[in-house]
Amino acid sequence: MEIKTSKLKDQRYRKFYFTGIIVLIFFIVFFTAQFFKAEHLFGITSKISLLEMFAFNTSSPLKWYGLTALSSFFLHYNFLHLSINSILLLILGPQFLAQIKKTNFIILILFIHLVSLAFCFVLASKKQIFLGSSSALLGLFSLWLLKTKKYFLFSITLFILIYSLVSKETNHLEAKVHLFSYLLGVFLYSLKRKPDWI
Repeated sequence: MEIKTSKLKDQRYRKFYFTGIIVLIFFIVFFTAQFFKAEHLFGITSKISLLEMFAFNTSSPLKWYGLTALSSFFLHYNFLHLSINSILLLILGPQFLAQIKKTNFIILILFIHLVSLAFCFVLASKKQIFLGSSSALLGLFSLWLLKTKKYFLFSITLFILIYSLVSKETNHLEAKVHLFSYLLGVFLYSLKRKPDWI
């Protein structure tokens, strides 16, 4: 019994360890972006922030490299944005890693992120930027709520996201993308033949 218990503890620590590494990257990228400028980086001489350069937007000098599609996942507007996403990832990550492999988890979260970016690209103007892991995590969150049959919490979250579309205190573009990502999780759950990475 002691051997089995220790193995279970090791597995739990590994799951938290993996998501903890991603969260650590979040914090490193956040504080790096706060203190450094992008001057002379990649041959670019304009003094724009790293946040502006690596965020997903049509005016980024790196858009032609396709880097912003991935780098935008690790960026955050402010410390509150960073903290909320980090906590949500630490909660959801181990739940999914208990059912799917690490590589499949990465595929799942990147799939939701990239599809959300495509949706954002259709709606956004050239002046708007998109960054953060919120959309990917909302997609994971709705998928997890449905898989665990937490329908009441799912409904409450859905109501909040729908309300944010009409609220004057929210960014309507972000609200639309967040709702789309949340419903994307519903779509993935509804698939009759789910791929291995779900």
